[in-house]
Amino acid sequence: MNLKTLYFLLFLILPILSFSQTKGRIVYRIASEQPVSDEEESKRKEFVEFLNYMSEIRDSIPFNLDFDKQESVFYVDTETNVGLSDKQGYDAIIKSFNSYYRNEDAKTVIEKIIAERTYLVESKTTDIIWNITNEQKMIGNYTCIKATTNVSGYTATRGVFNKTVEAWFAPSIALPLGPKNYGGLPGLIMELTDMKFTYYVNSMNLEPDFDLEVKKPTRGKTISREDYYEMQPRISRENLKEFIGG
Repeated sequence: MNLKTLYFLLFLILPILSFSQTKGRIVYRIASEQPVSDEEESKRKEFVEFLNYMSEIRDSIPFNLDFDKQESVFYVDTETNVGLSDKQGYDAIIKSFNSYYRNEDAKTVIEKIIAERTYLVESKTTDIIWNITNEQKMIGNYTCIKATTNVSGYTATRGVFNKTVEAWFAPSIALPLGPKNYGGLPGLIMELTDMKFTYYVNSMNLEPDFDLEVKKPTRGKTISREDYYEMQPRISRENLKEFIGG
């Protein structure tokens, strides 16, 4: 039996296996790509040092993936950041990350974005189409398999663009979940690289002895991802002064 056939069979039995653990918490951390500078120019060095300082704070913040039956939510854990909340830049970093609600039955994902107002950006779990490769590696004690997907992204300077996201999932942990809005693989995503951020599993609690409640977000303006991108401002050479207050 080749790997493609094996993956197909895993997808067939996934609904049976996926929530054999009906409740739990996966904790992720981020490893950021840190910029470097060989330039002598002092302002550039100061800027790079500031970015690295922000990366150190970001990489120390845990993200919780809580799941219960067919629902899950991925969010920044602000309760256990002892010693971080007083650091300069902490609040800005926390606000830069959104939460993601996922429902396997309804095949829906809701990204909650808090900006000038709260938006509930809806998409389908089936929007992400994975290409499962033959590559394998060990992550901790788990044999993981590489998968990739091409999805749309957005920045103010680039607008909408296509990006490749890389995931390593563990078939032995039968949960079709992962960080952010990524999931749907026949195993838990142990490591995921999305542009300059790599999310990795820091700890797992598949038998929690604490209260764990997954709630669908309801407060906010419901909008599609395409419409949300369309309404975002663009930074160009022509309007740059507007954004820097000049």
